Amino acid sequence: MIMNDPYKEEKEMLLIHLKQCGDLFDTGFIVTDPEIGEDGVVYVNEPFTTITGYTQEEVYGENLRFLFGEYTDLSVIQSIDRRLRKGESVTEDILHYRKDGSSYWSELVIQPLYGEDGAVLLVSSFIREITTRKINESLLEQQKHMFQGINDGENIETLLQSVCHDLGPFFSSEIACAYMFLHPEDGWLLRTSTDLPLSILSRIQETMALEVDFIKNQKVHIAPIEPSDTHPFKASWSIPIHNQSGHKSEVFLICVETLKPPTDIHIKYLEQLIPVIQITSNYFEQQSQLHSLAYYDLTTGLPNRYAFEGKFKQIIQQNKDAFVAVIASNQYTNIIDLYGRAAGDELFQQIAKRLRTMTRDSYIGRLSSAAILYTRERTGLEAIKFENDLRLLMSQPFLIAGKEMYISLKVGISLADHESSAEEMIRRADIALTEAKRIPGGTVSFYKDLHNEETIKEMTIANELVRALAVNGLDVYLQPKVDLATGVISSFEALARWNSPVLGQVPPGVFITIAENIGKIIELELVVFEKVLKWQRERMRKEKKMYQVAVNVSVDHFFHPTFLQSFSQLVAKFKVPPKYIRIEITESIGLVDFNLAKQLFEKLNQLGFEISIDDFGVGYSSLSYLPQLQVSELKIDRSFIKALHEPGTYAVVMTIIQLAKNLNVLTVAEGIEEVHQIEALVALGCEVGQGFYFYKPMPFEEINYLI
Repeated sequence: MIMNDPYKEEKEMLLIHLKQCGDLFDTGFIVTDPEIGEDGVVYVNEPFTTITGYTQEEVYGENLRFLFGEYTDLSVIQSIDRRLRKGESVTEDILHYRKDGSSYWSELVIQPLYGEDGAVLLVSSFIREITTRKINESLLEQQKHMFQGINDGENIETLLQSVCHDLGPFFSSEIACAYMFLHPEDGWLLRTSTDLPLSILSRIQETMALEVDFIKNQKVHIAPIEPSDTHPFKASWSIPIHNQSGHKSEVFLICVETLKPPTDIHIKYLEQLIPVIQITSNYFEQQSQLHSLAYYDLTTGLPNRYAFEGKFKQIIQQNKDAFVAVIASNQYTNIIDLYGRAAGDELFQQIAKRLRTMTRDSYIGRLSSAAILYTRERTGLEAIKFENDLRLLMSQPFLIAGKEMYISLKVGISLADHESSAEEMIRRADIALTEAKRIPGGTVSFYKDLHNEETIKEMTIANELVRALAVNGLDVYLQPKVDLATGVISSFEALARWNSPVLGQVPPGVFITIAENIGKIIELELVVFEKVLKWQRERMRKEKKMYQVAVNVSVDHFFHPTFLQSFSQLVAKFKVPPKYIRIEITESIGLVDFNLAKQLFEKLNQLGFEISIDDFGVGYSSLSYLPQLQVSELKIDRSFIKALHEPGTYAVVMTIIQLAKNLNVLTVAEGIEEVHQIEALVALGCEVGQGFYFYKPMPFEEINYLI
């Protein structure tokens, strides 16, 4: 483009002004001209030449791409170009390269300068080296990555590889790293590396130069690398790492493309990075020691019971077929009496060694000083075959304490059923071993379920229920009752629910029965009642619509001497009007003490509570007591509603509804699930219903959204 004189004069005056300013700056300053080449340089100041190593003459007319290198992020360059074409100013951190090829980080600030007609005359750029800042940022990121990796359970090899990859931009156009450790017998061995040629590693492993220089306490040992067509590396930098005892037993190795020694910045970086690696290495060393102590038998080197249980749990969780065996030796006691416990340990080491030859997928552990555990992913016929294989293995003598001995085994076997825990399977195998010990000679016994598993299950539920009551671990759900004519919610029934952290979801029919059997039903019902009152009080406080809630009261609780007092005190405590509470009691109440029941009903009514007879028609079927009790509601049992289509059942339900009408008592149908049941009940005159057709029991939070 041919510039007119005013345009050229304006650009020249601007350039003169920029040069005058640039000569005064302590920061690198560059001016480029869009009309010279591809944004060619027309001016750089002295700080720029100091940073980059280029003279003003060398860069004149050049595009700033001469500052880029292999690790310069091209996506950043493309972003800068796009923004400049839009006329925007740019600030970016970018990796640059000096004339000698060394890299450094720059903070680059670029500003297009416009003429009076809006065209870009020149582009000015400030460049400031920020290598130290970037290194510090990188170190912080390395530390964060290390500690986060430890927390996430990553292994040390993965963490060290990430360290190697993150080092590249700070040292040269290409580097490779390795992490080596000193084995007591085999010398320097590789733990992990990033694309480091084996020829280099072999050479380093063979030389003793590292150990000599470490004795001299050098921070970084520099050694030349023999040139090769297979790699570009010319030197290695080795940095020693101390273990917990203070010995230099590990090495962090960096291979670089230059023979030049590391700069002060490199050494500073490594000095701060190595402690992070050292802490990480020490942590894994401690974890390895703790793991050995926790999961391995120190005398035989076999996994202990805890390690075995962990492995067996994995097999069960994967739904694999398996069996577990507990193996003891008839001769073990005699061996330790004659030759000591070390000989007994030696016996089990040799037995384990023979067992491993049977199949590759076996796993062996030490149960106790006198028994070992064995499992493999097989069952049924394979477990029986295992018995035959054992006899073959034991047919050859063992060499114990320098003497040949023939050994016979006692074995208990339990087959995994995918329902019992690993601990239970081992316990069963141990029971089978006890049975095997009653039989002379080498014997294999399979576990047979001779125990009342249902009783054990009930005991477990009972124990967990006591714990749940102690920590307020039971939940309360509400199931709406609806007006059958309109479908509008009229009231609720409170129902106990229990999701045990140990047993999972336990059905109400199970845990309520157990609560009655162990004398905890009163405590359970009071928990339910208190949670209902808390919910109602909160609704009153927020001035929301109030609904009556029915709470179930067992016969034992109803006739307990403290029932009326504790019930009334709870209502008074939460200041909930009694009209919002309905007490549901089964009709068997009349079989216990009718006269006392009648007195309690009268007192409850005087206090303002309404009473409902639950499950009507399936228990104490005499109708003589109903007119004498102040009952406000009859609940027709779900079994009648389910069979409502049958003529006989239909007649019974019709009788109950008519009876309730004659006594001026509300009828509620339970367990409604189908629309034809609603139609029949409405036709018979039943007013209220509840069941899954309308709503399932829901926690308070969902009820709050519903109403």
